[in-house]
Amino acid sequence: MDTSEPTPTYTPSNFRKYQSKLLKQVAQSNRPIRVTIPNKNSGPNQDLFVISATDFAEFQKLKDDFYSQIDNEIGAIADKISHKKTSDPRIVADWLNED
Repeated sequence: MDTSEPTPTYTPSNFRKYQSKLLKQVAQSNRPIRVTIPNKNSGPNQDLFVISATDFAEFQKLKDDFYSQIDNEIGAIADKISHKKTSDPRIVADWLNED
C-alpha cells in the first residue's frame, strides 16, 4: 500500500454517486479510500476505510503475527517466574503485593 499521498476522502453522497468507479479504483490501484460519516449525536465524524483484499490480507497477517509475538513474550516471562501451588490466601496476598 502506498502511503505517500493522503487517502482520498468522500462524503456518503459522493461515495454513493461514484461507488462503482471508486470500488474498481480500490481494487485496481490497491489504494484505500475514506468515507466520512457525520455523527450528529456523539461528536466528531466517523471514518470508514475501504481497502483492497490484498491490504486486508496483509493487515490480518500482521495482526496475527503481532498477537503470536505477544503470546510468545508473555509465555517467556511466565516461564521465568517460579511457580508454586498454594491455597493459603496469605501467601497469595504476599505474592501479589511483592514488588
